[in-house]
Amino acid sequence: MSPITQESVHAAVAAKEFSRIAEICGRLELEAAASGAPPLPAAIDSLHLLGLLHDGDLNEARFLWKRIPASVKEGDAELEATWRVGQAMWRRDSQGVHEALKAFDWSPAVEPMVAAVADRYTHTMIQLLARSFSTISPSHAATFLGLTTQEALPFLEAKGWKQDAATDMLSPPVVQGGKGGEAEEELRQLAQVKRLTEYVFNLEH
Repeated sequence: MSPITQESVHAAVAAKEFSRIAEICGRLELEAAASGAPPLPAAIDSLHLLGLLHDGDLNEARFLWKRIPASVKEGDAELEATWRVGQAMWRRDSQGVHEALKAFDWSPAVEPMVAAVADRYTHTMIQLLARSFSTISPSHAATFLGLTTQEALPFLEAKGWKQDAATDMLSPPVVQGGKGGEAEEELRQLAQVKRLTEYVFNLEH
């Protein structure tokens, strides 16, 4: 197996092999540690974190953040901005995730990975909404998707959602394996998990 280099990571991003980023960066981290090389640059750590967030591996993202040396974290705005995305995901704060993704002026080396994370997260939220709600208001859907109400309506209609002319409420397309009419229970569970994860997160940070 050929050695992994920092160029390998950037090449995978350029090739849009986003599902391989976490694996490649993980191997690079291990090889650097085994060889006694200096800490990896913050840009690689940002891509590693984003790769894990893209794959939904929030636990490993948290462990990675703890492993990154303080000397690398300190003063690197992009790495800190990357972790703010991870923090919002851990808290299940969908609005916070979208805000964190949009708030920073990402570098060209990292921006494609950020876009991939945003796309994957939005797709996941659409699936969650479709499984959890039989109807939902455009403004409520917009909050989950990080869109304005005006943006959310055509965005969801393009994905098969229908708006009732009388009530303005949106209904999802039929989802295999999902059930409509579960909005209250789903929101209650999400709220409970969010409160618990916020409590645990604050204890550890």
